[in-house]
Amino acid sequence: MRLLALHQCIGQDIQATVGFQTHYGIHDPLGLRAFAGVLSYGEFREQLRRNFGVCLPHGEFSALCYLLDADADGDIDGSEFLRVFHRARRAERARQ
Repeated sequence: MRLLALHQCIGQDIQATVGFQTHYGIHDPLGLRAFAGVLSYGEFREQLRRNFGVCLPHGEFSALCYLLDADADGDIDGSEFLRVFHRARRAERARQ
């Protein structure tokens, strides 16, 4: 449920915001530009707290990192982050 809440914080149309605005460097109202590069788990945790006000307990944060870090390299890159949240957005829209 916290992952769904995080997704809702990001907004209903993350694809348009990130795909267009961040790509072209125009406007980043959700603070997602910080996720454009590669973040260590610690940096990712800090960005979640700073940009979205999300503070997860250690176990939940570890589960989120496991879910996001598709290549298991110990870092979360923008494509890994966006892949999961696009999937969550599609799943949420399918439920509605």
